[in-house]
Amino acid sequence: MADTKSNRFGLGWTLTTAVGLGAGMVAGLILGGPIAAVVGMMLVTPAVTCLVGGVLGLSQLHHMRSLVARPYQWVVASCVGLGAGLALGVVVVEQGGRVLTGHAMNVARVGVLGRALSFAVVGTISGLLLGMTQSLVLRRGAVRVHGWTSATVFALGLGFPLSSLAVDTLLGGVVSPRGVVAFVLLAGLILGAVTVRPLRRAAA
Repeated sequence: MADTKSNRFGLGWTLTTAVGLGAGMVAGLILGGPIAAVVGMMLVTPAVTCLVGGVLGLSQLHHMRSLVARPYQWVVASCVGLGAGLALGVVVVEQGGRVLTGHAMNVARVGVLGRALSFAVVGTISGLLLGMTQSLVLRRGAVRVHGWTSATVFALGLGFPLSSLAVDTLLGGVVSPRGVVAFVLLAGLILGAVTVRPLRRAAA
């Protein structure tokens, strides 16, 4: 009975995390233009990345209600953490490419390994900031969740480059719509599968 409940929780968490990250990314891509028209080009990147984090947090909210005292804080933490992480990761990759090559890095124009490395940097930074902000919410809950930040760093730091390599190998890269969808869904599945482990230990 307990194993069945744990397995159901794990499957639900993994799938909703994948759908949440995928839906957030797709929504960000679709709404990037309209958002830019409202807030201007200077603010479009943080606005879009915060949207991604907010959708991810909302998708996980049902599973977090029993673990955190104020569930809405989980959405805010996800919005701020992933939003800041993705935005900072993109800046680091672009500026790092500028230092190394003399021009800003464009992941669509680099080779397969270069693209995977770029996504590894973005994923690691995103996982770090997402994990740190979400950990602040988890610490206020009734159940202690240990190793959360490490799990998110590992999940996104590994999930982004692995997803990039898989999409490049099987679908021709992230330049096509199906490539983008496959990338974010696969990365979301990895994020969900890795982060469910500390949640299961806490809820046991």
